[in-house]
Amino acid sequence: KGGWTTTKVLAGLAVPLIIVVAVLAVLLTQGGSGSLSDQAIVNKWGKSTLQVKTSSGGTLLETGTGWVYDSGNKLVVTNFHVIDSGNQYTVGQGVGSESANVVAAAPCDDLALLKVPDLTALPAVTLGSQANLHLGDRLVALGYAGLNFTNQVPLQATDGVVSVVRTADQL
Repeated sequence: KGGWTTTKVLAGLAVPLIIVVAVLAVLLTQGGSGSLSDQAIVNKWGKSTLQVKTSSGGTLLETGTGWVYDSGNKLVVTNFHVIDSGNQYTVGQGVGSESANVVAAAPCDDLALLKVPDLTALPAVTLGSQANLHLGDRLVALGYAGLNFTNQVPLQATDGVVSVVRTADQL
């Protein structure tokens, strides 16, 4: 699941990936007048947002959210804590799902990269830039929140505002 090469690859992606939901939402809503409604954002990017399920020995252990990073290379980004507890992974929306394999993991950044056999029909999330974020910008987060062991988990959306534009860990 890991190694220095894997950690370096994800570490290089960590900063842009951590802020992608806020940046994506800000860019999509364009702030202020003329912004997309929450429903329009769900309609546009809901297909790129996937439920990730982690199992071991056929027992479901964890669920979470992932998003299509690169449909051509069949890559999905999720949180490390979602995949850490098991050895079998599936991604999907609602009832349907496909198996996935962990190709990279960065536990310290709470990121994991999954490879899924077929993502060609799903659009990749467009990454934005933190430079476009401003204090108070409206954002919408999409996901499959909470631990739910049924196959009928709906995509959820919640809106809010950017409360901190840039922050750094103090070690």
